[in-house]
Amino acid sequence: MTLRELERWLILAVAAYHADVHTGLRQSPAARWDIGTEAGVAPPAAAVGADTEPTIAGRT
Repeated sequence: MTLRELERWLILAVAAYHADVHTGLRQSPAARWDIGTEAGVAPPAAAVGADTEPTIAGRT
């Protein structure tokens, strides 16, 4: 598996996870995110990857 294939697989896996209804939320995380942001509630910086994402030299 190439790095590009791994990136694609990971993106699709995360997208599927966020689209599935979770028992504790009784909705999908994506739906909950939308409700919160529409209400003007800013997500914590760590939730959007601020200063937490690893970097690979030469890539942004």
